[in-house]
Amino acid sequence: EVFIDGGDCYYELEVNAMNTVYEVFFIWKDAFTKGSRFDIPQFDVHHPQAYTFGGNADRSDTTFWKGTHPRGIRWAFTHFDMHGLQTAVMIDGTLNDNADIDKGWSLEIAIPWSSMQILANGRSIPPSNGDRWKMFLGRFQKLIHSGTEISHPAMALNSHGIYDTHLPEKWSSIQLWG
Repeated sequence: EVFIDGGDCYYELEVNAMNTVYEVFFIWKDAFTKGSRFDIPQFDVHHPQAYTFGGNADRSDTTFWKGTHPRGIRWAFTHFDMHGLQTAVMIDGTLNDNADIDKGWSLEIAIPWSSMQILANGRSIPPSNGDRWKMFLGRFQKLIHSGTEISHPAMALNSHGIYDTHLPEKWSSIQLWG
C-alpha cells in the first residue's frame, strides 16, 4: 500500500502480487467546497462509486458512519485512476501453490509528476530538492490457517501504533531529491 498526502486529500494505491491495482482518492469533507480545487467533474459526489468513509479503525456501530478522526469523514472516489500510473511485479516463486516455498515478490511503481498536481497543494511539481511529502508505505499479509482467515500482520516504513492506515498525520515524512 502507498498513500500520498495532499493536505486536504490523499491518494491510496494498493497492488498485489498478481499486479491487480486498487486506487481510491479521498477528500476530507470539510475541504470539499464549491469553487475549491476539488470542484471538478472527476470528483462528483453523485457518482455511483463515490462514498463517505470514516476510517478503518471506526468499525463499531456508534462510529462507523461518522468516524472518530478530528477532521471527520472523507469522500472516497473509488473510480479514480491516477493518469499515467505504471506498475510491474516480479515474482520469485509461484502464486497460490502451496506445494513449494516462494522467496518473495517485488513491485515497481511509476507515477508521472504531472499527475500529482492534484496532491501538490501549492508545492512545486516536480518537487524541489529537499521538499517533504507525507506518505504511508506499508504491506498487509493475508494469512489463512486451517481454512480460516486470521488477523494479518501489517508492516510499515514507520509504525504509528494503530491498525488504521488512513491517518495522514501519522505517515512518514519523505524528503525528495532529484
